[in-house]
Amino acid sequence: MHMRSSLRWFFQMNLDTRTFIGRFFPKDIRKHIDLDSVKLIDNKKLTKGYKKYQLDLSFDCKFNGKKV
Repeated sequence: MHMRSSLRWFFQMNLDTRTFIGRFFPKDIRKHIDLDSVKLIDNKKLTKGYKKYQLDLSFDCKFNGKKV
């Protein structure tokens, strides 16, 4: 399995994403993230030849009460 595919699979589960943030983000950043608002953004793109590409993993969330 390709590394990026593996990461996407892991982070598709919002609970796993929230666990990752809770364990690995610095506390001074983590305290500002509304974990219930964390959602994976679909950022797959197709070329003119219909080849599918996965861009970076991206998430929507509320940070300090504002959607970012």
